[in-house]
Amino acid sequence: MNEVQEKNFKRLKLVNMITLVITAISTVFSLIGLPIALNPSIYKSKALGKKGVALYEAFNQPFVKIFACLSVVLTVIFLIFLFLANKKIKTQELPKKNLYYIYLLVSAIQLIYNLSFAPKINSGNNSIIKTIITTLVLNLPAILAIVYIFKLEKEEVGG
Repeated sequence: MNEVQEKNFKRLKLVNMITLVITAISTVFSLIGLPIALNPSIYKSKALGKKGVALYEAFNQPFVKIFACLSVVLTVIFLIFLFLANKKIKTQELPKKNLYYIYLLVSAIQLIYNLSFAPKINSGNNSIIKTIITTLVLNLPAILAIVYIFKLEKEEVGG
């Protein structure tokens, strides 16, 4: 293995580890938020007035609960697959790009869901822009992982 490949493997390992940490944090927050998503409190919502009641009604829909459960399951699955990818990278094997493509696809679906839900809570355009930028920043390591895998595949073929 040449010096360029070693650097790219180190970079791939770093961005995979960052993606792993982001996913682990996301999993923890998803697990913490799941009971609240499944059983929103009408009493706390009423204390916030009309907007609180509107939020309660929005969060109490079956689709929101299904999406919250699905989100938790997917983050746990991604966490497992990112650990497996990390093991492969440690042994100088390339992980499959499909993992990162699916990770980005699920993230895009979650972003679309969040943006479609945002108008219901009247968060404003500023919040929407922040949501998009935050999603892009948090997905940058997964994008970079795909780039480094492509570079390493090209170096293997080009040798």
